[in-house]
Amino acid sequence: MKETAPPKIRIKQELLSQLEEVPYKKITMKNLAESLGMTRGNLYKHYSSKDEIILAIIQERLDLVFDLLESMEMASDVVNWHALLRQCSQVLLANKKMVCAVMTIDAEDLVFEHLKSFFARILGNIARINEIQIKDRDYFKLIVLHISGSGFNVVKGWALNGMKAPAEQVAILCDDIINESILDKLRFCDTGA
Repeated sequence: MKETAPPKIRIKQELLSQLEEVPYKKITMKNLAESLGMTRGNLYKHYSSKDEIILAIIQERLDLVFDLLESMEMASDVVNWHALLRQCSQVLLANKKMVCAVMTIDAEDLVFEHLKSFFARILGNIARINEIQIKDRDYFKLIVLHISGSGFNVVKGWALNGMKAPAEQVAILCDDIINESILDKLRFCDTGA
């Protein structure tokens, strides 16, 4: 790890590095500070808790996924939702320790808020590309809540069970949550309240 990297980047990298070695519950701010060669006071200037660090990592990862999805053509005749969900479940599986840590921290509400914001951005982008105006904001919020809540609970259940079910099967479950019918649901938002 480069000493010249900005402190917040070094801190996030160190947390991920420690996560490879020990369970999330055993990582402490004291150990993070020691392994980074900084005082706890200096560490606390950047992050108030290890949960805050992991939430920052989550937000970064969600932003990267959003940028990737935004660069794709999201018209219904182009998107292969199952292939996309299969890739997402493979990414989750490849980051198993981080996903399991995220799903066991005492910040479920914050994680869920990040996820809702992420899906609102994705669905808003899909609507824009398909020239659907979101006039009925209440219905749009329900769609976001349905997708993010269902997806969150599927992934949480998968993580808490050690991610033993094959990623392909998780993708099939998620297929029921978000698929080609999303455009039909979004079109209901275009009718106005």
